[in-house]
Amino acid sequence: MGVCVARVVDASVGVEAVARIKWPNDIYVGEDKLAGILVETSLRGSSVDAVVVGMGINVHTMVFPDDLRATSLRLLGAPLTDRSVLAARLLAEIGHAIASFQIGRLAPFLTEIGKRDMLRGRLVEIGGVKGIATGVDAEGYLCITSHDGSAHRFGSGSVNFLGFQSS
Repeated sequence: MGVCVARVVDASVGVEAVARIKWPNDIYVGEDKLAGILVETSLRGSSVDAVVVGMGINVHTMVFPDDLRATSLRLLGAPLTDRSVLAARLLAEIGHAIASFQIGRLAPFLTEIGKRDMLRGRLVEIGGVKGIATGVDAEGYLCITSHDGSAHRFGSGSVNFLGFQSS
C-alpha cells in the first residue's frame, strides 16, 4: 500500500520519487510525515478472510504543532488538493497493485520499495534490536544488521530512528 500512496503523492506534487516509505506504514517527504497506513487482517484458520486498510494523508493542513514533523500536499505545492480526485487516483493505483501482487507477490514492487526506502542505511531500533537497516526483503520483512554483525528480520513493529551509519 505504501508504494501506491507514494506514487499518488508524487503525481500530485509533480516530482518523481519525492515520497519515501518508512517501513512498515508511513509515507514521508524529506524528514516530514505526510501519510500513515493501517492494515488489519482477519484470519480464518491459516487463510486471510478479510483485510481492512485505513489511510490518512495530510491534504490541506497548513500548520502543524511545533513538536510534530509533518507536511501536507498543500504545503508541498500540489496543485490538486481535491480529496475526491485524490481518493479516486489512490483507489485506481491500489487496484493495479492488487492485480500485480496476485501475480508476483512483492516482486513487482521490490525495486521501487528499495528506491523509496527511508530506513536503509540508518541506525534504527525495533523490538529491542539496534542496528543498521539494510532494506526490505522479498517477503516484506525489514532487515537489520546489528553491531555484532548478526542479521535480524522483522515482520511488524515500531521503528525508532537513532541516526545514520557512520562511514
